[in-house]
Amino acid sequence: MNPIVWWNGAFLNPDEVNISVQDRGLLYGDGLFETLRVQSGLPIHWSRHWHRFINSAMALGFKRSFDNTTLHAAACELARKNHHETGLLRITLSRGPGPRGYSAGQANAPWILLSTYPTAAPQPGHPSAWHLRTSRWRLSSTDPLTQHKTANRLLQVLARTEAEQQGAQEALLVNEHGMAVEASSANLFWWDKNRLHTSPLEAGVLPGITRGIVLELATRHQQPIRHSLVTPGDLIRSQGAFLTLTSQGIVGVSSLDGVPLVCAPRLADWHRRVLTFRE
Repeated sequence: MNPIVWWNGAFLNPDEVNISVQDRGLLYGDGLFETLRVQSGLPIHWSRHWHRFINSAMALGFKRSFDNTTLHAAACELARKNHHETGLLRITLSRGPGPRGYSAGQANAPWILLSTYPTAAPQPGHPSAWHLRTSRWRLSSTDPLTQHKTANRLLQVLARTEAEQQGAQEALLVNEHGMAVEASSANLFWWDKNRLHTSPLEAGVLPGITRGIVLELATRHQQPIRHSLVTPGDLIRSQGAFLTLTSQGIVGVSSLDGVPLVCAPRLADWHRRVLTFRE
């Protein structure tokens, strides 16, 4: 049986969800989403995801028809009903149906969908390692939408598909200046001269939840981090790199464009710290 979903206040079978053919999320990607990890049947780091979600909704002019308490309770109950002790929770928000055309002025019925997916729990201290390929698809450092998880992720879809066709698990995205920004679904960190670095938000970076956790852990453990710019070539010559993402915590970078990278220092320790992080 398919897992049930929560849609606009009701627990439903997926085939009972009635989305209009005039829905703006469907037609234009006019929506937002968040993905959270489910652990012991509960969505973790909820407040961090909620803060990003609601800030993006307000910034993009969505009419607020939901609240933190209601959504959190629904998410916990959905995981329980679906028997998903470990997995992923996705929150999808659409501006809803509206008249034909780009104007959202008459779209007054936004909807929210919660769905859960079972996955194996990542094991602290045992990070995966991925091969990366630099994508020909470019991010823009001046595009304010890079700060939000919009439902239009076509650039990331094309970049990931391109990378997989070349035998890699992920795509490295660069901006219009040729600087490495992030992966299609993850933020980027690397070591150089025994110092940890990450790309600054101003380069076109999505402010990832796990990225923020690594920054906090670095402060706790007195590990300086520089917000720096790096080219793919300099990344290959670095002392190692890793990615941060909700589903895995941390993933090592084993190669870039077919060139092996050295293993990032203390990668297993950082992986363990991220997966066991508590507010």
